[in-house]
Amino acid sequence: MNFSYWRKKLVVWLGSLPKRCLLCQHWLSAHEHGICDYCFSEQLTSTQRCLGCFQPLALQPPLLCSVCRRNKQLLVVHGVLFHSQVGFGVAAFKRYGQFAWLMPLCRILALRLRSLWQSGLLPMVDAIAPVPASHFALKKRGFNQSKVIALTLGHMLGLPVVDLFQAKFKRSQQGLTRSQRLTNLKGVFSQQKTAPQRLAIVDDVVTTGATAQSLVQLVEKDCEEIQVWVLARTQTQS
Repeated sequence: MNFSYWRKKLVVWLGSLPKRCLLCQHWLSAHEHGICDYCFSEQLTSTQRCLGCFQPLALQPPLLCSVCRRNKQLLVVHGVLFHSQVGFGVAAFKRYGQFAWLMPLCRILALRLRSLWQSGLLPMVDAIAPVPASHFALKKRGFNQSKVIALTLGHMLGLPVVDLFQAKFKRSQQGLTRSQRLTNLKGVFSQQKTAPQRLAIVDDVVTTGATAQSLVQLVEKDCEEIQVWVLARTQTQS
């Protein structure tokens, strides 16, 4: 028997396994994906924090504190905290290709975005653009996690996804400070086409915001509204 045959058999076998919640291992019903309804609702409770510096806000609105509004800080909408119970699922999806985490994490982010839109706190965008991956990163990982997230969100929210950016090879950002990350990203990204007036840049995790800031600098001349959407954010002060 060849490898292709056994691979197909393995896919069928894995697909026949009982579907259980990734967090509590409870059996999933037909309408639940990855996480049961109870665990999903637990992830939706969040404190009122500035979407720029993540400091606590007494009221919401506004979305940004007075300091971030004055400094024109990037507005980052996240689904979960990276170090929360469900946050490790982002790393499992990105590093190990565990796609079972993709749908529930995107649902959490999409639900928060819809809530901000319906309340009038956040304007809708015309299109979403994923953070690009270099050819080396694509070859190593096998997929661009940011583009997969963007395509999933685009389907959920009814928004077009545009490949707006291109990336050259860069060394890993892990363990670098914000200033080191910005230096590491110089000349890495380029813009391929004209950006829409209202744009959302999509990534998996935001730590210091250096990657998003580098992309914003490329398109800020074309856009009147730029947002950053991520599945998770760290609690590092940027």
